[in-house]
Amino acid sequence: MVTLRIPRHIVSGSLPNRVIELKPGSREIFLGVPAGQSVMDALEKLGVKLSQPVIAVINSEVSDIKQILEPGDEVRLFPQISGG
Repeated sequence: MVTLRIPRHIVSGSLPNRVIELKPGSREIFLGVPAGQSVMDALEKLGVKLSQPVIAVINSEVSDIKQILEPGDEVRLFPQISGG
């Protein structure tokens, strides 16, 4: 199992039914997904629609959103920020 941590403000529409933790007032959604798929695939299968581009951090390292997830991975998604 892999844990996805997604900031609530970048999820558009309804929350997926696989939320494993959602505390009142929490700024993150915790989702459990099977290993062996990419972050992008997991989000699609869960029906998670993001309102903006994101950066995936897998086990504390910036990673490609197409990286295949391994059991025990922790994935955090952050909004992509640009500036000048």
